[in-house]
Amino acid sequence: MNAQGTERTEKRLCVGLLAHVDAGKTTLSEAMLYRAGVIRTLGRVDHGDTFLDTDAQERSRGITIFSKQAVLPLPGCTLTLLDTIATDDHILEDIDLRMKVRQLYDAVKTRLSPREREIVLLRYGLTGQRPLVQREVAKKLNISRSYVSRLEKKALQKLRKAFDE
Repeated sequence: MNAQGTERTEKRLCVGLLAHVDAGKTTLSEAMLYRAGVIRTLGRVDHGDTFLDTDAQERSRGITIFSKQAVLPLPGCTLTLLDTIATDDHILEDIDLRMKVRQLYDAVKTRLSPREREIVLLRYGLTGQRPLVQREVAKKLNISRSYVSRLEKKALQKLRKAFDE
């Protein structure tokens, strides 16, 4: 209410930014917040210092994972700005899968012995080639199939442990 006892009405707008991955939604949101005086410094997605990307994963990976909102007080109206994740229906599953694949490759590199790594890469086709059965791996490496089996089992246990940590 204002001083004369009448209710003051102000326009309220809610705007959501929808676009594909890397289209600049967060960059645009950041620029709008900066120009409206809501934030003092203009952050950058690739620097991990944007106002709306507050989650540690968002900052480290340079992507929006969680939709955020910010209020921009403008002359004659209040604008609620929604910075959304990409419009791809499967983006969260995609992000999760990419993170797990990266975790798997890191674990293969750091947790396995050279021989275990070689067997896992050959068995599961992790080098872009077709996966080989144990018999083919044994022949290629000139070792017994039972030895391939033992090393593979040991390697998979190490990788499982790496995922459980």
